[in-house]
Amino acid sequence: MVLIAIYSFYSGLRLWSIKEGAVRTAKTFLIVQLSITLAILALQQITLSQPDNIGNFFTHVRGQFITPVLYFSVWYVYLLKSRRVYNTFEQEEIRMMTHLAA
Repeated sequence: MVLIAIYSFYSGLRLWSIKEGAVRTAKTFLIVQLSITLAILALQQITLSQPDNIGNFFTHVRGQFITPVLYFSVWYVYLLKSRRVYNTFEQEEIRMMTHLAA
């Protein structure tokens, strides 16, 4: 969890500083965070579940998976579709590429 926190800080700092590739870093962070969160939740449910109560198990698992998937979906779509993100980062990357080519 400490590594996820550090990666989160790094991604946020790159976005805040408007660094080249910041959006890609943030998208990668979201994918990694979702993957690790779902893996941990699955391992917890497998190791802590009771086999005689399987219906309750699936209800509980579904409830715990909804929040991280929803969090991922909202932020990932925002990074993909937001006009503000496009205007801030895509234009910055175009300017950087033009500046480097000159």
